[in-house]
Amino acid sequence: MEFKFFHHNQKDKTLLGVLWRDRTGRVTPVQWLTRGHIHNIINCINGTGEMTIPNPYMGRNHNEWLNLLNSELNLRDAEGR
Repeated sequence: MEFKFFHHNQKDKTLLGVLWRDRTGRVTPVQWLTRGHIHNIINCINGTGEMTIPNPYMGRNHNEWLNLLNSELNLRDAEGR
């Protein structure tokens, strides 16, 4: 039997390695962001948050970010976390 760490998660491969840079400059993989942080980012992209996020941002436009962030939330819901 293989060790547990050899079994990779079946997450959407488009999310692996996607990084988010916050207003302090800290870079965090999207999969490590809290649900609250993801919701705050979505609000900012939609123009209802505390900050304005440039379009494009870190090489992706707002629609691409919304798709990625919503996909991450959907994956978390499917995994029960």
